[in-house]
Amino acid sequence: MTTLHATCTPHAGHAESTPNRFQAAWHRALRRLQLSRLIGALNRLTPDQLEQIGVKKADIPAYALSLLDRED
Repeated sequence: MTTLHATCTPHAGHAESTPNRFQAAWHRALRRLQLSRLIGALNRLTPDQLEQIGVKKADIPAYALSLLDRED
């Protein structure tokens, strides 16, 4: 009986190492979590509070994303 073994070799365009891929995936997951929590917090603000910071309810997702982009 013949057993076939797959080898894990990087393909052209996929030279990123496993730790780097894991780190990138972790960063994306953390960023999604941060964005979700920030949007939730902003959605809990009253209309008066939103007006004080100059944000309309419909603009909350874009505003939250802009705040996170400032951190990077």
